[in-house]
Amino acid sequence: MKTTRILIAFLLLALGSTPALRADEPAAITSDSPVLAVDALNRFKADPKDTEAFFEFCNKNSEKINAIIESSPKEAKQRIDAVRKTIDNLDVSSDPTATMAVRMMNGIFQSLDLKLAVQGKTLDQVRQAVVENPNDLQTAQEFTYLLSRNLPQGLSEQVEKNEQWLKDESQFAKQAGEKSDEDVSKVYNQISRRFDGMLQGLERQRKFDAMVGKDMLPFEVDAWLNGEPIDLASMKGKVVLFDFWAIWCHPCIKALPHLNELQQKYGDKGLQVIGVTTYYDFHWPEDAERPEKGEGEVEPAIEQNAMARLIKENNLVYPTAMVAEPRELYDFYLVSGIPHMVLIDQTGKIQLLKVGATEANYEILNQKIEELLAQPAN
Repeated sequence: MKTTRILIAFLLLALGSTPALRADEPAAITSDSPVLAVDALNRFKADPKDTEAFFEFCNKNSEKINAIIESSPKEAKQRIDAVRKTIDNLDVSSDPTATMAVRMMNGIFQSLDLKLAVQGKTLDQVRQAVVENPNDLQTAQEFTYLLSRNLPQGLSEQVEKNEQWLKDESQFAKQAGEKSDEDVSKVYNQISRRFDGMLQGLERQRKFDAMVGKDMLPFEVDAWLNGEPIDLASMKGKVVLFDFWAIWCHPCIKALPHLNELQQKYGDKGLQVIGVTTYYDFHWPEDAERPEKGEGEVEPAIEQNAMARLIKENNLVYPTAMVAEPRELYDFYLVSGIPHMVLIDQTGKIQLLKVGATEANYEILNQKIEELLAQPAN
């Protein structure tokens, strides 16, 4: 829910033109209305450019509904209907971006409706209802909602067990979709595609697990930035964390403060964080706020300067290695998405691979680093 709210906020703030209220809108909301944040809504009515106020209105109401949905379902339903009615009276038909935002907001409150509808129902009960009538839209929505709520915890920790669960449920959804009309089939196909994506993630995790215990692969560095050159072949005795990243990668840049924190916290205890990147033909014009893609091939020295500026602006306390020929290196360490982190122990053995700038990954990295540093080097 948190991620969805952030995305909606982004959409609302990004509106180029602003929605207007219909002429036949209902009477003003009163103090005893089930709708909250009336002041924020009124600010938006007075100034439709104030989309932050609109988001505040939506956010306050969704938080309240989530808080009471189990203890007071009737009140929650009243609030959902009232907010949806209020939002429905925004005329955004002339603005595609605004239309998308409103559609997504209605989707959130539809999810809350589903949360109410499945109170007291189990996944097995709703699955049986799908078997009996796969073409019922409400049943399909309840099934996919409950599937999402029943995802196994720690998918990557029990790969084989969770892989089979995802395969079974994805196949069941596909079969239900084949037996239903087009509109209902879309509901089943959406969850099936989502699970197929998760299966690809588990396959990647299986490959990651197979890397544990292998010797690290030293590599040739074209340029060292933000530090003296390091002899990678002589790093035994230290715990090394490689962070594969790129000058254009926002999630990578988002991860930099966390990696900085790890180096500052554990550097004097034996950890060495090393950024690893390659050339992407980027430069940084003096009057630009951020690096830009060059129109053609960018000289390595110019891109090194751009990367050095980015490193300085993020106050990094560890070096970055720029690699001219990355294919063999990236293939060996299974780099297919970035940021991609590889943790090496004091004996030069790979101990952990993680991809993505997530709090869960940071926590796992932190725990594993502490575990390795507590062990004497062999």
